[in-house]
Amino acid sequence: MERRRDKIESSLKKKGFELQDTKKMNRDHRMYHLMHDNKPTGIWTKISTGKKYRSYKDNLLNQMKAQLKLDTREQLCALIDCGLDEPSYKKILREKKILRP
Repeated sequence: MERRRDKIESSLKKKGFELQDTKKMNRDHRMYHLMHDNKPTGIWTKISTGKKYRSYKDNLLNQMKAQLKLDTREQLCALIDCGLDEPSYKKILREKKILRP
């Protein structure tokens, strides 16, 4: 399984993630934080920006799955491919008691 970096970033933005201020970051990564009620939740993921990371393969997707607090690769693919919308993603996090209602 492989997913394009630009598709991942686009999907994260649609799911309530915000890009951290780029002035505070290094040039090799972009950090996205999940926002809830206009506040950061502590859920984040790091996107590598190097040329060899234009597509994410299994190892990076597994790391991202853990960072996003998802249980299965199917959930991650649904999040990236827009089969899982923001309310549904946040419902998963609430059921796991990671996110408050």
